[in-house]
Amino acid sequence: LNPTGVYRHLREEQELVLEFVEGNGLQPGGIYYLTGWQSAASAQATLSGVTVIGLLDRRSLPLSVYYASVPADHVLRDIFAAAGVSNYSIDQSLSQILLTGPLPSGSCRIPLQQVCISCGATVTVGRDGVLTIAPPIDPAGSPALVDTMGEPDISQAELVSAIEIPVNQYTIAEEEAEIAAVPVTDIVTDDWETYTMDVTGKLNGNYLITRAELISTSGRCTIRNVTGGYNCLRYDAAAEPGGSLSLRLYGLSVAATTTITTVSISDKPGTVVRLDNIPLITRDNLSIVRDSLVNYYSRRLQATVTTINGARLHAGDYVQYTTGLTTPASGNITRLSIDMGAGFVAEAEVLG
Repeated sequence: LNPTGVYRHLREEQELVLEFVEGNGLQPGGIYYLTGWQSAASAQATLSGVTVIGLLDRRSLPLSVYYASVPADHVLRDIFAAAGVSNYSIDQSLSQILLTGPLPSGSCRIPLQQVCISCGATVTVGRDGVLTIAPPIDPAGSPALVDTMGEPDISQAELVSAIEIPVNQYTIAEEEAEIAAVPVTDIVTDDWETYTMDVTGKLNGNYLITRAELISTSGRCTIRNVTGGYNCLRYDAAAEPGGSLSLRLYGLSVAATTTITTVSISDKPGTVVRLDNIPLITRDNLSIVRDSLVNYYSRRLQATVTTINGARLHAGDYVQYTTGLTTPASGNITRLSIDMGAGFVAEAEVLG
């Protein structure tokens, strides 16, 4: 990427606006961000890109952060701020859901996924490029009618009879205490550099680290701008070449316990699904998570529908389609693939 010459205008993560030609006008086809290109001729290139969700995969949260009864929309804004993403919309209802627990560092996509599961929300990216986080479209509403081409391919998903949900509880100490003295293994130079230390699993328990003190060095060394997180911290350090240091950490201990809540969906024999432990699921938001998962796993009708309505449909839409039988079926679009060379003929995967 970032080439010179005839392709010098191609830049990594450059915004790509896709539009469809329909009649005498244009229809939006989405906004993507350049991740690669390949040329087969001097004046042509094949471009590869990702949506804004793909950008979140390429961004990282520097520290694991602990939240205590914080509205879900605030947590989401923190993730987007860390990712440098501003083209998003958060449903107002999420401000009423309070989240407690640590959010992991690393790829911003994982924290986004954990927050959405913890508040029963879905993520969609529209053709305007906006990332929208909101509860699923209510199937109790009126579905949009889809003109189908031929009969849809219909199957039934495996029966899920129960869901096991790990539920977390946290107790935070009221007083700061000394945690441990930790050697620093990073190579520290005589120039100021920013370092991140993750002590997950290396201490006797979990901690909200509040500060750190320099306790030993070999050679001249200085630290500054210490920022604590959940079992981690960031700091700036500078030392003589070959210098090393140790830090004494202080913080608040966090006692975390996890129990399993089993939710029955059907009395018939079937698969029991166990949700991965998401730290933000607590007793406070368990009912929201439970209702969301029961709604999802109770919907077993899977259909692949070919339609000419591709230009007007979006992922997440609640639609109704004909099946070749007397009664039509309905569900939410989980995936939509459009053939741009076939007059907006689309293949929609529908779950109902």
